[in-house]
Amino acid sequence: MGDPRTRRHHAAHHLLRRSRDGTLYVADRGTNQIYRIADTQNADYLRITEAAVFGPSLRITFGAEIGKSYRLQCSDSMAAGDWQYITDPEQAADYQHAFFAPAPDGTPAARFYRVAEVEVNAPI
Repeated sequence: MGDPRTRRHHAAHHLLRRSRDGTLYVADRGTNQIYRIADTQNADYLRITEAAVFGPSLRITFGAEIGKSYRLQCSDSMAAGDWQYITDPEQAADYQHAFFAPAPDGTPAARFYRVAEVEVNAPI
């Protein structure tokens, strides 16, 4: 069956493949040439790059991989089991993606946020 990350592109003469570092390549079987398409991740991958409050909402911006889906989580502590999803899955269309979520109710002593990559069809 082969590598599940390998996808045939239009004609049988081309083959798309993602390297371990996230770079896409296309191989032209007719000319035996390999071309780098584009990087799908940048240096800020899964790193929160900006957080801003807009009245009752906050915007969390992070480095994403184009085409992958993500959800935002929050917790009032760094304990492993305390994280809760606060957004639905969203698919990134660019290297940067922003979530908009409600600002915390009340005044917790601390609030922590993280981004999780999720499978679109996976149970939530």
